[in-house]
Amino acid sequence: MLGKIKKHQLFVFLIFVLAIVLRFWQLGLYPDAIDEDEMAFGYYGWSLSNFGTDEYGHRFPIYFESVGDNKYGLYSYFAAVPIRIFGLNNVSTRSVSAIAGALSVILLYLTVKKLTNNLNLSLISAFVLAVNPIHIHFSRVAYNNNLGALLAMTAIYFFISYLKDGKNTSLLFSFIFSFLSFFTYQTYRIFLPLSLFLLFVVYSKKLKIKKTATLFLLLVFLGVFASFISPKSRTRSQDVDILINRPKLIEQYTEDGLSGVNLVATRLLHNKYVSIGYGFYNRYLSYFDPVFLFSSVSATTERHSIPDTGVFYFFEFIFLIAGFIALKNVYGKYYLLPIVLLVASPVAASMVVEPRSITRTLVLVWGVTMVVSCGVYILLKGRRILYSLFLLIYSVGLFYFLHQYFIHKPLHQPWQSDGGHHEMVNSVDVLKSDYKYVVVSRGHYMPFIYYDHISPPQLQKRATFLTSKPEVGTRIASIDNIIFNMPYECPTAGKQNVLYVCFGYKVPKNSRVIKVISFRDSQPAITLVEFGKGEAQLPERLQYMDSDARFEKGILPDGYPNFWPVNE
Repeated sequence: MLGKIKKHQLFVFLIFVLAIVLRFWQLGLYPDAIDEDEMAFGYYGWSLSNFGTDEYGHRFPIYFESVGDNKYGLYSYFAAVPIRIFGLNNVSTRSVSAIAGALSVILLYLTVKKLTNNLNLSLISAFVLAVNPIHIHFSRVAYNNNLGALLAMTAIYFFISYLKDGKNTSLLFSFIFSFLSFFTYQTYRIFLPLSLFLLFVVYSKKLKIKKTATLFLLLVFLGVFASFISPKSRTRSQDVDILINRPKLIEQYTEDGLSGVNLVATRLLHNKYVSIGYGFYNRYLSYFDPVFLFSSVSATTERHSIPDTGVFYFFEFIFLIAGFIALKNVYGKYYLLPIVLLVASPVAASMVVEPRSITRTLVLVWGVTMVVSCGVYILLKGRRILYSLFLLIYSVGLFYFLHQYFIHKPLHQPWQSDGGHHEMVNSVDVLKSDYKYVVVSRGHYMPFIYYDHISPPQLQKRATFLTSKPEVGTRIASIDNIIFNMPYECPTAGKQNVLYVCFGYKVPKNSRVIKVISFRDSQPAITLVEFGKGEAQLPERLQYMDSDARFEKGILPDGYPNFWPVNE
């Protein structure tokens, strides 16, 4: 018996090592091009550990103003530790998410073991999560959704512990982790209270002390309410049109009007309540689309999708069906817990009138993994010879995913990434002394303070801050002679003795290309140009923009109040 336990512990250790390797190998290079949100989380970890402020000088903030979206700050507070030790770089910035991903594998093992006391099922569950393609990806980017999922599921683990042991300390830990998860990512402010409430309802008869559990649930909801008190906590959700698809509603009103439909009928059939319900219903169901789960995360390819790869491996569809059939027999009286997780996971994401996004519903992976693992277990139970086949199938699936991830993803539609930012900063640092000003598109100041390690005290001296966020860009208007917030990817006219940093493949006429920074597939990502010196031959893959007829030869007068054309 003792030998069996040691063998089991060895398997747990090996799965954990596998999870670590898959999440840390070449972490600084893949995914290609650390994006500006990741840079921000890393920069704040560095600025907190060294100076105790964000770039604006706010001391130990809960939310980071950043580009005006007020990022949830807990990730950066965790990141402050590795960044303090290893310095500010891509690996230390992403390491918190990688560690959270690896620990998630152990947590799922403990959760399944707590529910079923089945060691083999627990091992299978840990392995399936360790090699899950989307979970590996989000463990390799410095996003707070993966950390939030770990904290939320830890809260659920301790609530399950309370169901089984009745100890108030379990509820205390559940509340602590619940509260922490509310300050990582907005999804968990809906997912976790909903999950705990459903578990409370489903297992109310098993609760040792109902009054204590009721008080705990009340405190969780109060925690959610407290997390929404600050207006900064609602900024990210206010940036998108929540619940109501107004353009579609207007379109329906217009079509009814053109068709001569009675106004009363129009208001009855196409009102905001119908729009909310129908829109939510469609978006919610889309997260259970088999194509999304087992074939392709995004039909149009978003930043966090892997070519020809779903949330799960395609062969896991069979295991999912088998898992649902066997769920009650395998999980016994706790078979509803994976169902609760599945039901609650897409709710928050479905409230947003935007395309389906795995970023907002990463926690869905946990519930599906539990069901898939149940299917694997029931199909392999008592058939040791099939375990070799199981490992072979997953090895082939993992090999295919790694090929798609490390070979194809960096080259497939790379414009979805923030490629070229590091080279942009290095180039501007070398060239900026040759020009009176450098003008950068939009609000791309973060790469400069991230890669140049500009400390908050230095930034306060060198930067110009606006009192409020402009319509395009950020509150940081300039750093030294670098001007931000140009409202174009590239201007149609500009001033002389100014270096323009353009994004994309189009450049203005009567400009000279100083440097082209390309994506990995050789398509132009960022182009540095200056006006007044026409190009004899445009570099390959670049195209000219239409001229601005208001300005002769595309040159803005010296007295012109802006560095780019303004519509008058």
